[in-house]
Amino acid sequence: EDTGNNDFRILKKYPKVKKILLEKFKKVAREKLGYSNDFAISTSWITKIETGGEVQQHCHKNSFYSGIYYYDEYEENKGGKLELQSPLMNLRDFYLIPKEWNFSNSNVIDIVPIKNLLVLFPSYLFHRVLTYHGTITRRSLAFNIVPTGSYGHGDSSYNTSW
Repeated sequence: EDTGNNDFRILKKYPKVKKILLEKFKKVAREKLGYSNDFAISTSWITKIETGGEVQQHCHKNSFYSGIYYYDEYEENKGGKLELQSPLMNLRDFYLIPKEWNFSNSNVIDIVPIKNLLVLFPSYLFHRVLTYHGTITRRSLAFNIVPTGSYGHGDSSYNTSW
């Protein structure tokens, strides 16, 4: 099995999967984000994490949105959660603690890997994979998305055909 260790265009080998993932993002972009632009998957790779492994905190530059598709079987309660960190904590003037934490007011969101789960998030979000304690290798498909065609306005315009 090709784990994509140095292959950052792994979805070129799986065009049907690439098309499905891109269509899912385009639907979210239209219906939830309100964008009518066109998009493309720029890079894609397989993450492979062994027992005791983790992925350090990072973000994805030169990307608009990032995605992770959990396609494998995952052991319950063995760690390896995806942690997304909000950049807003550093911009807040007041430190208020809500009665109940939720997606809208949390500084950190942990997502448990579940087979067939697709996670899409802005590429500027710092994220990491927490320590994995399972006995089977934890694999997932990660990818980045960029806008294509014309976008922007005035002196901030760009066209990817230029």
